[in-house]
Parts: sequence; structure tokens; C-alpha cells
Amino acid sequence: MPLYIPASAVLCPSEIEGGYLLHVLCLPLLERLKDDETEYVRRSVANHLNDISKDHPDLVTDVCRQWLAQPTVKREKVVRHALRSNVKAAHLPSLAVLGYESTDTRLVRGELGKDCVNFGSKLAFSAQIENTTENAARYVLDFVIYHRKANGTLAPKVFKWKRGELQAKQRLEVKGEHKLRPITTRRYYDGEHRVAVILNGVETMIGSFDLVGVGNMVL
Repeated sequence: MPLYIPASAVLCPSEIEGGYLLHVLCLPLLERLKDDETEYVRRSVANHLNDISKDHPDLVTDVCRQWLAQPTVKREKVVRHALRSNVKAAHLPSLAVLGYESTDTRLVRGELGKDCVNFGSKLAFSAQIENTTENAARYVLDFVIYHRKANGTLAPKVFKWKRGELQAKQRLEVKGEHKLRPITTRRYYDGEHRVAVILNGVETMIGSFDLVGVGNMVL
């Protein structure tokens, strides 16, 4: 099997110093192992590519696109796992490799259930999405909560929501909820928070709500 080196692997001095060269040099090994009979080995290949994608998303996308030129069920699973960080980051080329075209779908509307949420309760929201084409179209829908920080700025956190396939010109109503409760990895603050949805990599703000009662919650 010929060795594939993607076009994005053209190096400049700063990339060599930043470890990019090491990533490129490991690609031949990953190439040989991508179709290994052992699930553990294939999973390791995907995890390695996912780690690389956090600094070099285009490089990993090019590799995965080449691998899917001759797809198998096992190889498709490797690619999905390798691109998971890129998908969460709404990297459009990666989404396109997986069949999620940003031009095939649109958000018709998005709504929040209420504009004031008590800490410890659930935020309800919904989105109506549409396939704008005459063919079936795959979609991946995530939601984003922009949490209020101590200094008053907002920091986004992406959450997985739903994925599937829309038939030609189909509209679909999707409902969701998220509990705002004490957790060890985040500190909440009273005040305005915002919510957005990401459909096939395209982010749209759908509203804001005031979070209240954080100061009264005993942790």
C-alpha cells in the first residue's frame, strides 16, 4: 500500500520546532495500523489522530479523507473517533468528511423554555431544523451554554445533543434540557447566560436566560 502524506504536511521552520514534524513522521505507522484486526490497536490509532487534531485539525482531516476513499465499517469507526475533537470544535472540513455538510441544513428557529432559571433546576430548549436539499442529508446538532464567569464575561461549553438523517426537505423539531446543578468542574454565578445551537458546524445564538439562586445554594 502506498504511503500517503497529505498536502497539509508541507512544513515551515516554526512547525518543525513546534512538533509538527514528529506528527508527520508518525503517519506511516498509523497508516499501517488503521485496519489492524485488533480493536484496541485501531482505537489507539484513532486516539493518536485525535490528539494531533487538537493542534493540527487540517492535517488529521486530510488523513481521514484519504482513508475514507476506500471505506470499510471498521475504518469509518476509526475516522469518527479520530475526528471527535474536530467535530466538537465545529471544524467544517472534518464535518464534511463525515457527511455533515453545512450547506445542506439550516436552523429554522430555536427557543428557550424560560428566561429565568433557578440554580438546581433544568433549562428546557428546542430547535427546528430543516434539510434544504432534494436528497437525504445527515445532521449533527449540539448546543452551547455560555456560562457567566466571576469577572462577568461568558465562556462557552459545547454539549452533544442529537444526530441523524433528514429526508428531502424534511423539518424536524428537537427538544432538549440541561440541568444547572453543582458540579466539581465548574463554578456557577448568578446573572445572564446565553445559549446557542450548532447545526453541521454552523453556530446560531437562540437566546439568553438569567441564572438565579447560586448564592443561596449550599454546596
